[in-house]
Amino acid sequence: MLGAAALGACGEPAGGAARYVVVERAQAWTTGSAAAGTGAAPLSLSWAFENPTDSWTAQAESSRTEGRLLLSGRDRVSLTGPRDSPLDPEIHHWLVIQAHTEGVRSLTLLWRGSDEDFDPSRQTSAMPIRSSTGSPQVYSLPLSELRGSVHAQDDLAEFRLHFEGPGPLEVSIDQISLVSDYDDPKGRGFVESRLVRSGIARRGVALAVPGSVATDLSAQAGDVLRLALAAGGTRTPVDVTLRDADGLLEPLRLRLDPAIPWTPAELDLSPLAGRDPVRLLIEASGPHSVLLIGSPLQLRPSLEARPNLVLYVEDTLRADRLGTYGCELPTDPHLRRVADDGIVFEQVFAASSWTRASMSSLMTSLDPIAHGNQHHGARVPETLTTLPEVLAQAGYACAGFVTNFHAGSWAGLGQGFDVEHGPRAGAAYRVESTLTSAVISGPIDAYLEEWRDVQLFVLAHSLDPHAPYLPDEQDLTALGLSPRDNRPLDAYAAEVRHNDRSFEQLDRTLERLGLQDDTLLVFTSDHGEAFGEHGRHEHRKSLHQEEVAIPWVMRLPRRRAAGRRVTEPVYQLDMAPTLLAQLGLDAPIEWEGSDVSGWWTGTDAPRLDRPFLLDVTYLPHDRDDRTHDVAAVVWPYKLITTIEDGGAVPRELYDLQADPAERDNLLAEGRPPHGADIERALTGLRARIVAALQRGMIAPDATRSAEAMDPEMRAWMREMGYLR
Repeated sequence: MLGAAALGACGEPAGGAARYVVVERAQAWTTGSAAAGTGAAPLSLSWAFENPTDSWTAQAESSRTEGRLLLSGRDRVSLTGPRDSPLDPEIHHWLVIQAHTEGVRSLTLLWRGSDEDFDPSRQTSAMPIRSSTGSPQVYSLPLSELRGSVHAQDDLAEFRLHFEGPGPLEVSIDQISLVSDYDDPKGRGFVESRLVRSGIARRGVALAVPGSVATDLSAQAGDVLRLALAAGGTRTPVDVTLRDADGLLEPLRLRLDPAIPWTPAELDLSPLAGRDPVRLLIEASGPHSVLLIGSPLQLRPSLEARPNLVLYVEDTLRADRLGTYGCELPTDPHLRRVADDGIVFEQVFAASSWTRASMSSLMTSLDPIAHGNQHHGARVPETLTTLPEVLAQAGYACAGFVTNFHAGSWAGLGQGFDVEHGPRAGAAYRVESTLTSAVISGPIDAYLEEWRDVQLFVLAHSLDPHAPYLPDEQDLTALGLSPRDNRPLDAYAAEVRHNDRSFEQLDRTLERLGLQDDTLLVFTSDHGEAFGEHGRHEHRKSLHQEEVAIPWVMRLPRRRAAGRRVTEPVYQLDMAPTLLAQLGLDAPIEWEGSDVSGWWTGTDAPRLDRPFLLDVTYLPHDRDDRTHDVAAVVWPYKLITTIEDGGAVPRELYDLQADPAERDNLLAEGRPPHGADIERALTGLRARIVAALQRGMIAPDATRSAEAMDPEMRAWMREMGYLR
């Protein structure tokens, strides 16, 4: 079980008032008493076609024999599920078909709402099908993403399967199942899983309604249980009661509206103080449906709660487009005020020039070769320890608000979070605009309001100023720019200004709630953006400074060390260890980054010549035969090396102190390195890269994502430039 670690006396809240810390978040759930309900009833459904009166209808020649449904046609055969279908993506996550096929090339699932026609925009990607002459084949289509803003206007009413191919087609179906990930395939009871409603994910368990679930807990005076509940698979309200088996607590009764994604609930556990573990029951009654029990956190008051941590990551932001870093345009008036009250790191190297690899490095304090999350289908391995996992272990309630798929659970970066607002929350993934900082501002404010009395970690990751740049006219005007000029760099700067307004709103919320003085506020980016320097545009094109030089500004609790500027070079991997140190927490031993607080405190500063490693795996259409670049930095030199044909080929060497814009390649053709210091740097940097690559061969492999890209995500990837 994951509980709170020993808490140090750092960051005592203003006024000495106790704040809550998390002491338990991994309850062991079991079936409630038989009298209370049916308990862990299965949520999955199956049709074996033995009943000739079932309501499946074929848009093809069809017959039934020996419990099989036989379909035949020319180049497409279709099968429509029951009217008012029981399929509900909130309950069922996979459509599993067991069938023999001949002449079939692909299988697609379509869906519609009541009083609507089937629409080609509401369908899954085509699944390849191969002919089967022996045993029947099993095909699984993911259903978790069928709902959303481009889905039917009301609940899913009917779905249809298309089998297509060159024909003639023959399909013999043995069984169709709607499978729920909430069911334990081994029948052991309730399994904790990731529960998603309207793009908001929480860890917890699912209960078939009617039914009950139970857990045993011990409490102290002042303890409370906070959780979020949701009803799925029904349009009718579900009644829920929270009580203890001994009748010591005042029962909490709720009526859940299925239209509300998550309903918060809180139960005072003080009456249980000093008693042996007491059984807590959650009972649900109503129509056949599902109750989602998300993020159950047992909280305890503590006078030794640590400061809050708010980490704000602005996507695609190069440091030199900020007034804080010397830009003449007023793109960041509020960040400059935060910088005046805090610490500015003037030279910060991102670990990569694109989001997935760099955010994985920020969260794991490992370089991209070590964590391996460098491709669309990869994930951060669960064996690695992330920043939110460390904070959760220390009693923090952890919430993430992310609008880029490469920065959240789809990339394996959901580890440690109690609640995640993903790109689908608020339809932030729809590229009508990249100004997603405004999309997450409201939910962040609401979360801070609701959880203001708890030790918190909040991650915000906004997509602006990512291409395509579509700024508000007011932000162009504020910078003295004209929308008629339509210059990409102007539009980019205006989106930076827009994000600064959202960042200011978050900071004002901290001030309004009385949290500013007890919060470590951090502002950074994942990577930069190129505008023609070195012949490149946008990002994930190179490891030059325009793509890897990022900001790092932070305001310590009670504005300690205000106005400091750190000129020494630091690395994105240093962020997580440094933040933990400011909270009085130790970094995991396997992390590669360093606590760099010595640069402003004057004690235990890291070596100036310590090596950094930068890495990027290019998209296939970005580079002809070059697919992978690695850079090593040992101040002030940076060596960029291309990995090709199994070898490391040095291409560019720069003296960043003398040449920060990287205009003078010391390895340019016909100009061999000269000088003992450059020769030593070249030898040392190349050795660092080769050692890193060798280490990468035995590093944890990034696991492949089990989540297929649905049409909406694929469209987002294409619009963002990640797919062609």
